[in-house]
Amino acid sequence: MTAGTDDRSAERAGDVVAFLRRIGPYFRPWHGPWLGALAALAAVHGIEILIPLGVQRAVDRIAAHGDGLDEAVLALLGLAVLRFLALNFGRRRNALVSIGLTTALRQAFYEHLQTLGRGFYARHGIGDLMARATSDITAIQRFFRFALHQLVSLASVVLIAPAFMAAQSPELTLWLLPLLVAMGWSGWLLAGHLRAASAHGQAAFGALTEAVQQNLGGIRSIHAHAQEEREIRHFRRVATDYAGVARRLTRWQALLAALMGLLCGLMGLVVVVVGGRQVLAGTMSVGTLTAFILYLGMILGVLRSCGHPVYVLLNASTAARRVFRILDERPEIDESGAGLAPVAGARGELRVAALDFAYPARGGAGPATVLAGIGLHVRPGEMHALIGPVGCGKSTLLGLLARRLAPTAGRVELDGRGLERLPLDYLRRQVAFVTQDSFLFATSIGENISFDDPARPPEPVSAAARAARLAETIAAFPDGFATRVGERGITLSGGQQQRTVLARNLIIEAPVLLLDDCFSALDTETAAAILAELRARRPRPTIVLASHRLATVREADCIHVMVGGRIVESGRHEALLAGAGHYAELVEA
Repeated sequence: MTAGTDDRSAERAGDVVAFLRRIGPYFRPWHGPWLGALAALAAVHGIEILIPLGVQRAVDRIAAHGDGLDEAVLALLGLAVLRFLALNFGRRRNALVSIGLTTALRQAFYEHLQTLGRGFYARHGIGDLMARATSDITAIQRFFRFALHQLVSLASVVLIAPAFMAAQSPELTLWLLPLLVAMGWSGWLLAGHLRAASAHGQAAFGALTEAVQQNLGGIRSIHAHAQEEREIRHFRRVATDYAGVARRLTRWQALLAALMGLLCGLMGLVVVVVGGRQVLAGTMSVGTLTAFILYLGMILGVLRSCGHPVYVLLNASTAARRVFRILDERPEIDESGAGLAPVAGARGELRVAALDFAYPARGGAGPATVLAGIGLHVRPGEMHALIGPVGCGKSTLLGLLARRLAPTAGRVELDGRGLERLPLDYLRRQVAFVTQDSFLFATSIGENISFDDPARPPEPVSAAARAARLAETIAAFPDGFATRVGERGITLSGGQQQRTVLARNLIIEAPVLLLDDCFSALDTETAAAILAELRARRPRPTIVLASHRLATVREADCIHVMVGGRIVESGRHEALLAGAGHYAELVEA
C-alpha cells in the first residue's frame, strides 16, 4: 500500500471520527431510545444466527430418520416472528432518533445563521447555505436512519457468522478467508474515491442551488435587460458540471457493486466445490453444508451491500464538515460580554469619537481601511446628513451606528453608553436602520409593515403607511393592506418597495432613525414630505441620513461631507455653501 493510500485512509478515518465527535452533543438526548433500537437490531442478528442451526438439525434428522419436519417448521416460524417483531421495533425507534437528531441540528444551524453578520453573507452564497441546511443535513439523517443499521448488521454478521462457520467446517472457512479480506480491503479503497466524488457532488449541488436562487431573485432585472439566454447558458454550465460529478460518483458506485458481486460469486464457487467434495467424502453432513451455505449467504448479503452504508457514512461525514464549518463561524458582533443593560429613558443621543473601521484582510492583502478618525455628536431630535462620493464610507458609518459592524478603534455611544454595553435586542428597538436593500417578504403589505409584531392592531399600521406616504397607494389596491407583494416585493415598484420598508421601520417608533439612501427611488417632493413628517413627530426622532441628493439633505441640522473615509466638512447648508469647499463644489456640480 502506498504512502498516498495510507494518507487518504487516515484522512477518511479522521473525517469519520470528527463527524461522530461533533454530532455527539446533538445525539446525547437520544442515547436511551437509540440504545433500545440498537439492542433490538442486535437481537435480530442473534435470531438470524440461530436459524441455520435449526435448519442443520432438521435436515440431518430428516436425512437420518425421515421425520421431524413439523417440529422444524414450527421452530423456524417462531424465530421468524420474533425476528419480525424485533426488526420492526428497532427500525421504527431508529427512524425516530434520526429525525429528532437532525431536526435539532437543523434548528441550531438556522439559529446560528441569524447571529452572523454582513461579512459572513458577503463570503457565502445564499444558495450554498440552503444546500447545507437541506441536502447536507438530510445526508446526516440518511446515515442515522438507514446506514447505521446496515453498519450494525455488517459488524454483527461479520463478527459472529464466521465463528459459527468455523465451528461447522474449519477447512472450508480457511478457504474463504482470503476472499473475505480482499472484499473488505478493496471496499475500503473504493470508499475513498466515493468520498471524494461525494464532496465534489455536494459542492456542485450548492453551486446549482445558488444559480437557481440568484436567477429567481433577480428575474425582474434579467427580463429588463433581456439576459434570459445568458442566464440559461450559465445554468446549463452549472447543471452540466453537477451532472459530470454525478456521473463520476455513479461510476465508482457501479465499480464497487460489481466488485462485490464478483467476489461473492467466487466464494459461492469455493463453497460448492470444496463443501461438495467433503459431503461426497463423508466428512461433512448435508445439514452442516446447508447451514454453512446459509451463514455464507448472511455474510455475502451484508458484504454485497456494504458499499452503500460505507458511502452514506463518508457522505454524511463530508456533509457534517460543511455544516459544522458554518456553525464554527463566529458572529461579527459579540454579545457575550458582562455588564449588558438597557438605558432607562432613551433619548436618542449619538456620540462618535475617534472611530476607525477596516474590513479584515483577505486573499493575502492587508486590511481594507474604510473609515478613519470619525467624530460626531448628534443631539436628541436633530437630523444629521452624510454626503459624499460613492465608496466614501457613508453606509459603513451607519452600520457602525446601528452596531451591525464592530469598530476597529474608537467608540460609539447611545445616550452616554457604549453600544458594546447594550443588549442587541434592546439596541434594535432603539435604533431603526433603513438600508439601501428594499427587501420585502412574500406576504401582504400589512404583514410586511407590521413584521416585528404580526398581532399589532390596524391603526398603527395605517399610521406608519401614512407617514411613509404609502397610504394612497395602498388604498388604490383592490385588497388594500392584504395585497400580496410577491417574492421580494416583485409586484411593487421600486418607490413602493422603499416606502413599505420605511413604514416597517417607522412603526417601531424608535428614538433613532438611520436612513441609508432609502429615498433613491422617490421623487424629491415625496422625500421632502416624508422628512417633514418625521421632524414634526413628537417626540422628534434623531435622524442620521445618508444620501446623494443635495435637495434631500439641505434642511438637515448638520451636514457632514465625507471623502475617503473621513469627514472633511461639517455644518449647515448655508455655512458650507459659503465656505467654498467640497460641499460648495458638489452643489455647483
